[in-house]
Order: sequence, then structure tokens, then C-alpha cells
Amino acid sequence: MGNTNVMNNTNSADQTGWVPPLMAWFYRERRVLPWRYLQRRDLQRRDLQNEETITTLTSEMHSAGLAVEEGSDAIPTDPYQRAYYTLVSEFMLQQTTVATVIPRFRQFLKRFPDLQRLASSPLEALMFEWQGLGYYARAQNLHRSAVIIHDAGWPTSQESLRQLPGVGPYTAAAIAAIAFGQRVAVVDTNVARVCARLGAIEQEGAILARTAQERLAPVVPADIPGDFAQALMEIGATICQKRISHCTRCPIEKWCEGKQAPLQYPRPTEQRERPHRAGSAFLLVDGQGRALFVKRPPRGIWRELWTLPMSTWVTQPNEAKSAPSIQAKKRRAAHHQSPSLLPEPSESSEPSEPSEPSEPSEPSENGEGETSIVDREDVTRAFGSALTTNGIEIEDSLLEEAENRLLGLTVRHAFTHFTLELALVQAALPEGTLDSIDANLDKRQWMLPRVALATLPLPTMMRRILMEVERIDGAKDSGGKG
Repeated sequence: MGNTNVMNNTNSADQTGWVPPLMAWFYRERRVLPWRYLQRRDLQRRDLQNEETITTLTSEMHSAGLAVEEGSDAIPTDPYQRAYYTLVSEFMLQQTTVATVIPRFRQFLKRFPDLQRLASSPLEALMFEWQGLGYYARAQNLHRSAVIIHDAGWPTSQESLRQLPGVGPYTAAAIAAIAFGQRVAVVDTNVARVCARLGAIEQEGAILARTAQERLAPVVPADIPGDFAQALMEIGATICQKRISHCTRCPIEKWCEGKQAPLQYPRPTEQRERPHRAGSAFLLVDGQGRALFVKRPPRGIWRELWTLPMSTWVTQPNEAKSAPSIQAKKRRAAHHQSPSLLPEPSESSEPSEPSEPSEPSEPSENGEGETSIVDREDVTRAFGSALTTNGIEIEDSLLEEAENRLLGLTVRHAFTHFTLELALVQAALPEGTLDSIDANLDKRQWMLPRVALATLPLPTMMRRILMEVERIDGAKDSGGKG
């Protein structure tokens, strides 16, 4: 009969033969993940009894008034609470690795243990908790989805789940299968890759996803659709990986049509070089040592996060990427001795800085603008534009009096579709002008950088700039005392 299987679309009676060995492997070798819910309840309990954080999670759930199963099982009995776990984890796992998400998921549940808590919290609280995970539209959509579900109740079908903000075909199918036990095929990038190699399918992208969906649908086990989905994702994440395929360890190698050259499937996509963009970030500080922070608009990159005022970003030729670091050295030499980056702060009780997690890349929705980080007139013009963009109008004559100073501090960050470089400019305005810039708490705030690091939701790139400012300023203070 041969190694025919459903992936090559044959009608063989053996087309589902690979499913039992896949499930046996998954139940034996699976990773224990804090959001993982198994429809094999005996194995679910065993996982949770071996999970170090279960006692803590169970205690927290009891404190929140959530029912849990007997024993050490921290998975709630309420299917809607299970759906909440799945919803949060799937939003976090979009474009983010499992290793990054595990500690963040646990941290998230401590602050938002159930959907009601999340829906009733302000978006700002969620954005602060999301710092470092990137793709901040996910946080907005998760919050909007929570509010909709809280008001209208949980959608339980794949079709109705698709109506939630930010929930696409994969996430809807995952929630439907894992949380509600619906017999639907769940196809993410890992699953699509496994299917492509099983059937030696050379398709890619959306076409491959549709093919995988069609060919998996008939073989999804009716009693454990969620476990089956997680098994395919697990084998794609740990065995049948993108750049290496551990075929000798694969439980379904016998059925694989692409095992002779697995890396040919799916068809490799051509990698395009990312454009490089550059701009300026302006450190405008008042007499109390507080810097001006502005809130990003609800659309585009870094949506709803706080940053220093920035110029628009201009796309530069890729060969110019290395030039700014040389320019930075020249600027340092020209300054001879850089002044303290921040004035002496007033005495206050300041929270310590939180640790900085890694941030995945995020695509930009910004348009391109005209900016320069080279000459004074251009910097002054860019500063004026940055203020105007944030609703702050300063007369041109006052801007021309400003003594903006390039500080020789340049921070680079790699996003999915481009790289960005921001040069820090210590901005200045004539005496008395700062009084006209009010602290509109919805759009702008004056705040000590240390306090901003601990209390405002900031993109990782801005956190890096502020921490570097604090480090340099602290080193200068120490040197002065010595």
C-alpha cells in the first residue's frame, strides 16, 4: 500500500495511520506549558502535578474566586475560563516565541486572572503589562475582545470567534478546538510546515495554509481535536523545524513524503533586505529634571505607548547603515566634554526600574518624512515639527533661539520590515517657554525618566534610550563626587 497519507490527497484507508503515533508521541514527549489544556484529563492532571508553579497558580485562582478541579489541577473547571487562558496565550504567541511568552503569561495572569478583570481594566494597564512583547496592536485587540466578550458573552464557534478584533482563522480555530472541543483543523506556521513535508507540498503562504486546512479536516479526532492541534504544533516546534528537521526522531517519519529533502518543503521564500530609517528623539527637560513624554496615536507603530517627542523617520540607503556610528564619534570629539544629560532631579521617592524584556519586531505603519540629524537648522526644524505633531505650538523665533545639542547617543533597533536608528538630541527652549507646554495627561506628561521607566508603557527602543541616559548621567554624578 506504501506510505500514502492524507497530505498527498490519496483515498487510501491508511490515510489516518500517522495520527495514533503522533498522539502517542505528544502525550509522552510534550512540553508542559502554563496555558496548555489537554482533553485527555488524566494526562492533564499529571502535567500539572509536575509543574512547579501550579500551587501558586491554584492559590491565585482561589483568591480570585475561580473554581479549579480537585487535586493540583490549576486548569479551571469553567470552559469559558479555559477559553480565557487560550485567548490570552494565543494573542501573546502571535509572532512571539514560547520561551518569551511563558514568564509573561504567568505575570499577566497575576494582574488579570480572568476576563472580567481584564475587561474592566483601562487599556493603559494592559499596555504597561505588554511592554517588551511588541506588536502592540495585539494588546489593543485583546482588550477590545475582552470588553466585547464581557458584554455579550463568549462566542463558541470558529465562525463567531472570527468576529472578535484581532482574531484570525488560526486563533479562532485554536480557541474553538482547544477550549470548546470543536472538531476543526488548526493551522499555524508550524502545522503548515509539517503538512507540507508530510505530503511533499511545494506551496507556501496562504495557499499552503488553505491546502493544509482542507487535508487535515477529515483526520481531526472528534474526541480530542485540541490535543491533535497541539500535537501538530508541538512536532513543528520541536522536531520538524524550519531550518532543521530531526527526521530520525519523528514519530510519523514512516508517512512522510518529503523526508528525503525536508528543507525543500514548503518552498523557501526569497528574503528581502530591510530598509533603514533614521530620525531624532528629543530630550526636553524642565527645571525639575522632568522630561517631556508624549503618547503615540492609536494607530501605527508603538500605538498608545509613550515616547520622547520624535522627528519623522526618513528611509536611507542601506549602505549608509554604518555611517551614523562614525558620525557619533565625530560629534563626541566636537563636544569635547558632554554636559550632564539631565539636570539634577529634585528629591523625591522614585520607584526602581523594572527589568527589560526582549521585544520582537513590529512592522511600521508610519509614513516617511523629511528629517536630518546633521545640521543645526534641520535639527531645529525637526524639533518644531515633533512638537507640532503633538499639539504643541511654539513660535518660530523662539525655536530659532533654542540651543539643541546632538548628544552623540544613537540607538538602533531591528523591526520585521525595517531597521530604525534614533539620534538623541538634548532639546532646549528659551526661559519661560516651557510654562506654555501643559501636562495634558491624555497626550503628554512631564516626568522624571526613572519614574517613566517604572510607570509608563514604553516601547523597548525608548526604554533603551532612557536607561542609557540614566546610566551616563549617573556615571557623571559619580565622577563629580569622586
